[in-house]
Amino acid sequence: MLDPQRSWDFAFRHLETLRRPWGFDASEAETGDYAALFGRDSLWMLIFLLDAADLVRDSRFSDWVLEACKDALGALAAHQGRRTLDLIEEQPGKIPHERREQLDARLRGMNIRFEGGFSYSGFDQTFLFVVACCAAAKQFGQAAVDGRLAQAMHDALAWIDAVADDDGDGLLEYRRRNPANLLNQTWRDSFDSLVSTGEDIPPHPVAWLSVQAYAFRAWQEAAAFYDRLGEQVIAADLRTKAAGLAGRVAQRFWIAGEDCPVIALDALKCAIAMISSDAGHALWSGIVGQDRVPALVRRLMRPDLLSAYGVRTLSTASPFFAPFSYHRGNIWPFDNAILVRGLLYYDYRKEARRVIERVITAIERIGSPCELYVALDGGLSVVPSLKDQTLLLRPRKAQENEIQGWTAAGLLYMAAALARLDGKTLTFRADELA
Repeated sequence: MLDPQRSWDFAFRHLETLRRPWGFDASEAETGDYAALFGRDSLWMLIFLLDAADLVRDSRFSDWVLEACKDALGALAAHQGRRTLDLIEEQPGKIPHERREQLDARLRGMNIRFEGGFSYSGFDQTFLFVVACCAAAKQFGQAAVDGRLAQAMHDALAWIDAVADDDGDGLLEYRRRNPANLLNQTWRDSFDSLVSTGEDIPPHPVAWLSVQAYAFRAWQEAAAFYDRLGEQVIAADLRTKAAGLAGRVAQRFWIAGEDCPVIALDALKCAIAMISSDAGHALWSGIVGQDRVPALVRRLMRPDLLSAYGVRTLSTASPFFAPFSYHRGNIWPFDNAILVRGLLYYDYRKEARRVIERVITAIERIGSPCELYVALDGGLSVVPSLKDQTLLLRPRKAQENEIQGWTAAGLLYMAAALARLDGKTLTFRADELA
């Protein structure tokens, strides 16, 4: 039987091992590839922790989260882009992708460009920075976003306006400025995470569903933030942008007969018709119209996406399903935690519980908050004896990253959500677990 307190303690203990003056490392150094400050990872960790703090309501945990927010948001704001440098994809207002003290053999082999230890070759972290700042202000009061952070948030919003719509069509997409840097600059950052019929790599710039979702959420949260400051004109403008984006996504991203938005549009604005877990990010953001939510939830719960151990990154019905690739059919716990938050926002408690219990079961069986794992259900397995069972596997990439920060933070949030669903109270035992 699952015990929310056990999962909570397990997650917190691992999070503490990643705690740094800049907030958190994205993974541990011994087996991990990401023992450094990462913008995207740090921000998702903060968003999960803030949601957990809202559920648990323990002053000691809230103080711990507040300190983490100050450290992580402060570090990201201090290194926010100040110039235009295409070598590393830096632009004024952009939040860094990663900061490295030293480049290891893996990074040197990848040939990704760094300058002074920094790379800005990520597209979604600037939107998430706005979301995290606003969530911190909402949880701890406007004073949590002091003058420096407020200016950084303003600059991030200015970057969205100035840079994030590459072709001026009202959707958010990027064009890689340096061919040595990452091709796909969202959380699905492997080169083959997007595939379209007859063409291995869709033409760029790509408008990702996840990025539209984050932009919508950033504008909505920022509008509420500026409302509280009495800046109604700014707030109204942000809400107008969010509403316009939601309308464009509703018109252009949904697949007829699937009750689900596509993962992205290519440079020609043709749909890249992959049914993916990024639809859960859209649910979390609020960009999905209320009339479409019930059908989307049902779609996400179908067995081609929802396995015995959580929601897959790509439907098994897709011709591009490849569960041992990095982003095309395996299961990422942090990705599932985003979906859980969306399900609970719309009060789909039964569905949220189903996802939580499956992910926690997998992590407990694996024994560490790893980055990802694979579930092969029934007919997906070539082993006859497993026809009616599910095989839980850890590919080599997951074995390299035993402790992944956003997995641990997502697990902490899911443990808090499960406790709330069960009517239980969690105990924050930081001293015992240190």
